[in-house]
Amino acid sequence: FEVTDRIRVYHKSTDRLTVALHKLSGYVKQETLAVEIVDLENANGGIEVVKDDINGEATEVAVQRI
Repeated sequence: FEVTDRIRVYHKSTDRLTVALHKLSGYVKQETLAVEIVDLENANGGIEVVKDDINGEATEVAVQRI
C-alpha cells in the first residue's frame, strides 16, 4: 500500500475489543486513513486475515485497499 491509499479495515474480536474499537473508531480511521471499519463477516473474500491476541483477547484483522 501507499501512504495515501484509503483502506477498509475488517475485524472480528471479542465483545470487549469490539466495544473499544467502536469507541475509538474515529481515531483509528484518522490514523490509518481507513474509510470504514467493518465486521469481518461482511468481507467478500480475497483478503488476508491476521489472527492475533491483544492482552489475552482474541482478534482477527484484515485490511483492503479501496
